[in-house]
Amino acid sequence: MNFNELSARAGSAVVNFCDTLDHDKRKIQIAKAIASGELKPGTRRIRNYGPKTHKELCAWVGLPCPTKIRKTWIVLVCDICQSQLNEPGALVFSPPMDGRNVQKWHICRVCWETKVSRMIDLKAHAA
Repeated sequence: MNFNELSARAGSAVVNFCDTLDHDKRKIQIAKAIASGELKPGTRRIRNYGPKTHKELCAWVGLPCPTKIRKTWIVLVCDICQSQLNEPGALVFSPPMDGRNVQKWHICRVCWETKVSRMIDLKAHAA
């Protein structure tokens, strides 16, 4: 893949990242930066450098392309049974304490149906 075959965004990333005008030296500089982790999606050094541009530049320099950039998600656990929440459950909030702070509990569907909903008369609160 030639430098001219890059998309406008990938070409802009190369120009903004590299300090040389030589085509081969740019390629080496980008390859080293990707391999070292200096150049990766989410870095603020280059504007609009995301997973698609990263994948395109990996292909351009001959590095293996990442199949999927993993995002780290928060693992939620039911505050009653301590099981991991794999599907949406319930959120229960306390009244404000000290006028500002509230407590929040994540509750799985099983605990909601077997324990929490029995404590609350849902029909009385339905609008």
